[in-house]
Amino acid sequence: MLELSVACLATALYGEGSTLDQKIAIGSVIIRSAKSIDGICDEVYKPHRYEYIDLMRAGKLEPPSKKELLKNELIALDLIKGKYKLKPYKHFHDKRIKNPWGFQPKEVIGALTFY
Repeated sequence: MLELSVACLATALYGEGSTLDQKIAIGSVIIRSAKSIDGICDEVYKPHRYEYIDLMRAGKLEPPSKKELLKNELIALDLIKGKYKLKPYKHFHDKRIKNPWGFQPKEVIGALTFY
């Protein structure tokens, strides 16, 4: 199950983040939301949760190449195994969204706001 969880997390990291800092923060959101390693794929593939995943599943974006997936799998595995300290974030969005929930931003990393 670990291999599948790593692949799911890596796919989301590839599509949602562009820098290592963003990927660590996004991975933190996903892992915290999943509540267990076995729940990562369920979290990643929830409808309307992650834009890249939704667009990829709809055939509007390509999945990552094997090379890109492998790069992100290494980050995902390090996140799951605790090499990177998980950030305390529960949500994130890009700058196109104006925070309709009224959450207090905790950090902005590039174009992504984390709560």
